[in-house]
Amino acid sequence: MFRFIGCADIPGVCLKYYVFGNRRKGYGIKILRSDNDYTDQYVSRNLLRVLDLASQFCRCKVFPENLCEIIDDLKYDSRSD
Repeated sequence: MFRFIGCADIPGVCLKYYVFGNRRKGYGIKILRSDNDYTDQYVSRNLLRVLDLASQFCRCKVFPENLCEIIDDLKYDSRSD
C-alpha cells in the first residue's frame, strides 16, 4: 500500500506526505521534499494510528529531517502494535 496523505506548501518548499506498508511488516510515513530529498520510517502495525499521525504531520508541516526524532520521542515501535 502507498497512500498520498497531503502536501504542505511553504514559500519555496512543497512537502508531500505518504503512508506505506502492509499488515505483515507494519506501516510507515514518508515525507518527500523533492525526488532525492526524502525520509521514511516504519511507525506501527496499526494503520489508523499511522494515518492519523501522518495527517497531523501534514498539518504541522514536519520536515523530513525531523521525522526520525519525532517518532523516537513518541515512542512508536512497529513491532509492538
